[in-house]
Amino acid sequence: MEGSPGFWSMSEQGCRNLSQTYAAEAGAFVLHCTAVLSQPGIDAMKTAGSPIMGSPVAGSSAVIGPDGRILKAAESGSEQLIIADLDMSLVTKTKTFADAGGHYSRPDMLWLGAE
Repeated sequence: MEGSPGFWSMSEQGCRNLSQTYAAEAGAFVLHCTAVLSQPGIDAMKTAGSPIMGSPVAGSSAVIGPDGRILKAAESGSEQLIIADLDMSLVTKTKTFADAGGHYSRPDMLWLGAE
């Protein structure tokens, strides 16, 4: 895969997808931070041709909401500051939807105790 050592999880799409999955599973905001790597940077680090940091990448930084939705992303392939207003009530909404400790916990199916 272009820009990765051959693993989908190390590609731009794969890394962002994993961050979105983490946000949805944790019900938390995630800051997905990646680097912008130019050819002069590769030359300075002497990493040309290596599987990691061996080719230019545009970066794919983003702010991801607790439901896995991208709230704000980089607008170009150059270095930039990404600013997003976070609505903390989204955390409560997301975690209430899953309700792992309430209605869906199924106490009739699981009992932890000793007799």
